[in-house]
Amino acid sequence: KKEISKVSILVMGGSGTGKSTLVNSVFKKKIAEAGAGRPTTKGIQEYNNSYLIVYDSEGYESGAENQQRYSELIYNFLQCKNENPLTAVHLGWYCLSAPSARFPELDAELVKKTSKFMPLAVVLTKIDLATEEQVAALTKAIKEQCPAISIFLSTTENIPLENDLNTLEKWSKNHLPEMQRKSFISVSNRNIDEKENEGDKIIHKHVAAAFATGFLPIPLSDAPALIVNQTDLLGRLCVLWDMEHMEQVVSTSLAGSGIMTLIGKSL
Repeated sequence: KKEISKVSILVMGGSGTGKSTLVNSVFKKKIAEAGAGRPTTKGIQEYNNSYLIVYDSEGYESGAENQQRYSELIYNFLQCKNENPLTAVHLGWYCLSAPSARFPELDAELVKKTSKFMPLAVVLTKIDLATEEQVAALTKAIKEQCPAISIFLSTTENIPLENDLNTLEKWSKNHLPEMQRKSFISVSNRNIDEKENEGDKIIHKHVAAAFATGFLPIPLSDAPALIVNQTDLLGRLCVLWDMEHMEQVVSTSLAGSGIMTLIGKSL
């Protein structure tokens, strides 16, 4: 876990645009679950696990006063978080309901402002409930006002689309520092092939290290080195596949098996 660091994502948009559903759909697991979060700031719920922090904003209702309050909430939240690199938000996902076919001034201003703090993607939700004309009109409005923003599509059902959630997941990983990227891969169940490839890299690295250990000139010194290498390998794989309980089992078993004592005697 020393080589990974939690990735934090802020999810924004109006009420009923499917923010929590988007989070759960991207990672293919229940993360933003009703009653599971804790208020980190009034109007923002925090969902926190070993690899991921999701800040789920409550959204805004119609009315100029509500919209202004929401805009100030998001802007002040990001300013506060980004004052410290350790608490900075790494990604933003901004949800817009495709059937509305509208890109309100508040949304446009927030997209512009928040994209200065972090990489930001706009996600058009409920695509399957919108007409092609509505999706085209909304996409055009976004590109006219925010030409540099990436746009992705999400449905209420699991329907394959161009620029869908698989593409959003890939975009998100590509915009993260390496330590946060590893956390993102660990927590996500969407791209199993990538997890397998990452696991192969870990295994190959440790196989090479074990091979080199065999050339140590000191008699019996390779045994403890191999044990440490294998333990580290198991730990890394447990982290990659989000098997924290197995990581604890491995650590506890090693501590109670006398292996560490053996290592000490061998040295």
